[in-house]
Amino acid sequence: MSKTERVLVCGCALLLCAQAPALAQNAGAMPTYGAITLAAGFDPDPQIVNVNAGGGSIGAPCDGLIHNAPDVRLAYTGANASLIVSVASSADTTLLLQAPDGAWYCDDDSGEQGGNPSLLFERAESGTYTIWVGGGASVAPAELTFSQTVSR
Repeated sequence: MSKTERVLVCGCALLLCAQAPALAQNAGAMPTYGAITLAAGFDPDPQIVNVNAGGGSIGAPCDGLIHNAPDVRLAYTGANASLIVSVASSADTTLLLQAPDGAWYCDDDSGEQGGNPSLLFERAESGTYTIWVGGGASVAPAELTFSQTVSR
């Protein structure tokens, strides 16, 4: 096998490995903590959903453990407004999200309070956002927050 072929094979293998864990999550399953609907300009801001972070499966490419079923499903009408999805918890948490266009996003520690995840969509697409809140070996209480101005 030539060097070019080896590089292509390794690159394809890495791509498949990076996608596999996200694809293993059941985005179509009933969300554990329900579904919410928000539109640009929602009030009050922030909107908070209490969840338990963690689960039994690896949330790679994010660190931490998540459930196979999503925690929350958000139906959002954005009109290209900003949307911040973040988590506040005394435990170290992660955030895995599937956007309306099918793209997967994850974060570990980008929140303003450090140690908590936050994802900013500057021009949030209208549609369904499917969300998992990950954690460590034990389940921990957390607040999943939706805002247009504040990261947790």
